[in-house]
Amino acid sequence: MGISLEFLESEEWKTIQDELDKLEKSGVQLSPSRDRILTSLSLSDLGSINVCLAGQDPYPNPKLSTGRAFSIPPRFGQEDFPPTLKQIFKEYCKDLHFPFPSHG
Repeated sequence: MGISLEFLESEEWKTIQDELDKLEKSGVQLSPSRDRILTSLSLSDLGSINVCLAGQDPYPNPKLSTGRAFSIPPRFGQEDFPPTLKQIFKEYCKDLHFPFPSHG
């Protein structure tokens, strides 16, 4: 399913793009990068989503940003996990009794 063409052609999306333009022109580093902002929505069947984790600053380090909140590229290991991702995985292991994941 993902993102609709209707949304990408909407005034709302144009407003978002204008704000991102202003931020970039003022020197703000976007994290995730602009081309990854809607990655999670593009990869998802929105009708099948049961849980959504939202939080502040899911990417404390821009090199880890993927466009999927709290996820980091597979080339980074446990020592690179941001604090929130570590906490999510601790709860995941505690609640479901799965081993601690080796990548994010």
